[in-house]
Amino acid sequence: MPGSRSSGGSFWSKEFNPAISRSSGATAARSTSRITRARTSSPALETGRSFSVDIHIRRPNGEERLLHQEADIECDAAGKAVRIVGTLQDVTEQRRAEQALRRSRESLSRAQAVAHVGHWEWDAATGESCWSEEVYRIFGLPPRAGPEPHQTLAGALHPEDRMRVLLGFRSLLEKGEPFSCEHRVLRPDGELRIVRVEAMLTRDEAGRPRNVLGVVQDITDLRRAEHEREAGRRALADERRWLRAVIESSPVGIQLWQDVASPRITQNRMADLLIGNLVDATPNLDALRSVVTYPDGTPVEPGDLSIERALRGEVVIGRELIRRLPDGTNMHTLVNASPVRDESGFIHGAVVLFSDITAIKELARLREEWTSIVAHDLRQPVTTILATAAHLVRFVVEPNIKCKVERIRASAERLIRMTDDLSDLSRLDTHKLELVRAPTNLPALLRQIVEDMADNEARARVWLSIDRDTPLVHIDAARIQQVVENLVSNAVKYGKPGTPIALRLQIVPGEIVLGVCNEGAGIDPELMPRLFSRFQRGIAGATRMKGLGLGLYICRGLVEAHGGRMRVESEPGKTTTFSFTLPIDDDGSSDHD
Repeated sequence: MPGSRSSGGSFWSKEFNPAISRSSGATAARSTSRITRARTSSPALETGRSFSVDIHIRRPNGEERLLHQEADIECDAAGKAVRIVGTLQDVTEQRRAEQALRRSRESLSRAQAVAHVGHWEWDAATGESCWSEEVYRIFGLPPRAGPEPHQTLAGALHPEDRMRVLLGFRSLLEKGEPFSCEHRVLRPDGELRIVRVEAMLTRDEAGRPRNVLGVVQDITDLRRAEHEREAGRRALADERRWLRAVIESSPVGIQLWQDVASPRITQNRMADLLIGNLVDATPNLDALRSVVTYPDGTPVEPGDLSIERALRGEVVIGRELIRRLPDGTNMHTLVNASPVRDESGFIHGAVVLFSDITAIKELARLREEWTSIVAHDLRQPVTTILATAAHLVRFVVEPNIKCKVERIRASAERLIRMTDDLSDLSRLDTHKLELVRAPTNLPALLRQIVEDMADNEARARVWLSIDRDTPLVHIDAARIQQVVENLVSNAVKYGKPGTPIALRLQIVPGEIVLGVCNEGAGIDPELMPRLFSRFQRGIAGATRMKGLGLGLYICRGLVEAHGGRMRVESEPGKTTTFSFTLPIDDDGSSDHD
């Protein structure tokens, strides 16, 4: 759209009016154009140089347009500007397209940065390539505007991968074979990255390579994650193999029950040896129950198998059961079972451990039998010694000899008590203790025990406290007397000399409580868990007391045989109380089942 300017006048071509739509409001449009041209042409007139500018206009209908003006300055012979000749082009749509293209490129650049994917294009004619910004970022290089020579790429490749990549690219150019590979990139700062490259060849009409378009993706984090996942998988597989080897070689039978509704069973070799195929992939608990009994030989009740209890959420520890073998013999087993729960506490199965303790039980039986025999065989000669010593005490007059005979009698009585303890130990361990129960007046029994104490000083220290309306109890009076005498004797031995000893009988709902309380040093807290164990002897001051250390063990066994329980409470430096209970029936008498 050429025009001319002379003496301040302007000449417009026919194409100018459609550009700014002068049909109505032409004055406003012309004014706007004139002001814009004046701002840009005045410096040009002074310098005589050409100029180029974009002009924003608003058409009479309110539409905004963008015009691009190019102009030259014509001067006279004296060099004075006499005319401006130029063009005016409506570039609105072009600028909009350029802006959309720019936004598209920016979006592509952001997307490539997020995906760690860049693109590049190689020109076969020049041997140079153009990279996107993400390619530069992946290679650790600063972005540049111009094309990149092939040396830039070759320098970024890891030396061990360089030849493989270049040969693959050559094969793409010469044979058209797809180019796809993973290789390492060595950044200028020394960091190693792993990339994946895909490329496609474009040929001209003559079949010659024109260019190659490719993408490069940074897969370093992906490969590291895959490596870590593979390392974790191998470690998990190693742990599983180790766990499987431990389970298979375990000397204890192990069963794993998966699921509760339809359990699947696996067991190790020891379990195969101990129980065979009694429990297979489809377990028949009735068949298992038919060959398993309680230690006393009675059948296991429905729902009371260890696995059944574990699947209900119970933990079974140290349970003894007997399995009847096909040859008619019994195998004693020690069973432990526990539910298997997830993080939320839901039961997904159970684990059962069992050991063959038949040999241990046989050794225990032989030991108990030996103990019983020794106690029985010792009792007769000791009884003879005791009777003879008692006879001599009555007739010997010489004080020195009488003192020695008295020591013989006391030692014989101690031997009798020890043999009695060994006999009771054997009966308790073999479950052969027999109780001779009869209705008994406990208050009268306690008074008789106190009155029969041989040590007058000790007898005077015992304070007896009995609740009123104590019912008759159905017990073995001799055995309960044995328990009370043992507790009182311990209170005398371990209590503070001269302090009172309280013997209490209390009635509480459903049971009678008998307790013996004394003042003294108390019991070491570390000793409390072992107090009722066999062969556990007490200490008075710095002196360990004489005896076998079976008294409290036997007392607990006798009390539990009556259906009661025994406990101890001790406050160091103050008091110690041993107590036991005897159950009472609804009719007021002691339990005598």
